[in-house]
Amino acid sequence: MFNIFILHVGTMANKGTQALVKTEFNQLKIAYRQVEISVSTTDVPGVKEFGPAYKNVTPTLIDIPYEMADERAKKYGYDRKTIIYLLHLAYRMVLAFLQIPGTFISAILTKIGLPSFCKKDTLLCMKECDLVISTSDENFKEGSSNLPLKFFWLLTWWNILFSRMWDLIIAKKIFGKPVILFPNSVGPFRTVIGRFLGRNILNNIDAVIVREKFSVEAINKLNLKDVNLKLTSDIVLLYETSKDEMAIDLKDSCIGICPGYYSGSLSAESNEKYIQSHAQALDKFIDIYKVNILFIPHYKSGFKNDDLDISKQILKRMSNKKAARIMMVNTVEEFSSILGSMEMVVTSKMHPGVLSITNFVPTLAVVYDYKQSGFFEQLGISEHKIYITDLEPTTLFKKMEKLWLIRASICYHLSKCVPFLQKDIKEKINEALIEHGGLSLHEKN
Repeated sequence: MFNIFILHVGTMANKGTQALVKTEFNQLKIAYRQVEISVSTTDVPGVKEFGPAYKNVTPTLIDIPYEMADERAKKYGYDRKTIIYLLHLAYRMVLAFLQIPGTFISAILTKIGLPSFCKKDTLLCMKECDLVISTSDENFKEGSSNLPLKFFWLLTWWNILFSRMWDLIIAKKIFGKPVILFPNSVGPFRTVIGRFLGRNILNNIDAVIVREKFSVEAINKLNLKDVNLKLTSDIVLLYETSKDEMAIDLKDSCIGICPGYYSGSLSAESNEKYIQSHAQALDKFIDIYKVNILFIPHYKSGFKNDDLDISKQILKRMSNKKAARIMMVNTVEEFSSILGSMEMVVTSKMHPGVLSITNFVPTLAVVYDYKQSGFFEQLGISEHKIYITDLEPTTLFKKMEKLWLIRASICYHLSKCVPFLQKDIKEKINEALIEHGGLSLHEKN
């Protein structure tokens, strides 16, 4: 039995994360005749409830301070801007620092067969596995290419990068495991500290699979030697959607809207511009084309300006409220099924766009990061995007109108180019698994 240990899985409150883990789980089950898959995550309860049938679900070696602070804030009902939140965040940073020597000593003890005292389940999975995979997503970056880099998020990205670097160092240097990075967006690395962490991370990965060309450029800027780099597309293109997953009571000519951005990354003025641009553009579109609008929030954190809250803010500003509504679902199966039923989708988030395009639904991207623009370039639909910094009511309406009027031809175009990208993703993953994952040629499908 071949054992795989997947690292860096995020929260299941994010439908994109659900799609990522289920897709890569299915692809690994297809690739290997006999395989058991375990996972390390910051969201153990969520993965157990919404994730696939993993053998073991364990916590990360080093906790992510802001996620621990968020969990407590939601439990006791206070905001991220309060003093109590900041104090608990600082406390969690100290604990995370203490986990470094704790997990290092425990890793040595686990390797030689002695009882360990810190994150023993995670270390045991790491010791017993045959292959370590860093999950598909955007695991190694320092902010987004089209959003301002504020201090809170900069500190958060450093914490995330260090935690994930530590996982790889223990897996590679202590346990000697081969490591593969499944299709990811890598970078940008915008500070000296970010570039230092990025170099150390990539030096501990045997095969790096990226999902767009801008990640290749970001990696090349780090001046690394002998990087086994493979370029493909987003693995969620392989996600299989069933439109019969749920009964959806939708009216004709329904346009799906998936708004949102990293909470706290925009100023109050920019947030207002984002809300007003959507509200006014959607009102005008309803007036002219007599469509219905369905807001489909992708991620619900429970804090102000998450995707659900942004959807509510836009709907509140709209005049044509009777032609619009919000539909919140918990599973990616429901989410993808709804997206596949839309005539057109407008999304600021990556994976609502990938899931809609997998269903050949014409999609307009409001771009905050190069992962989105790179994906649309691969599809040959770069003209159907608008940068979040350029968002205005008129420009958003014109982009929507242009796509709406040619939606049939876009649907046809996607039906031709998506299978090509799907084939390439499978090939690049199998190449990496043959080179470093113990996959023999006779097992390769």
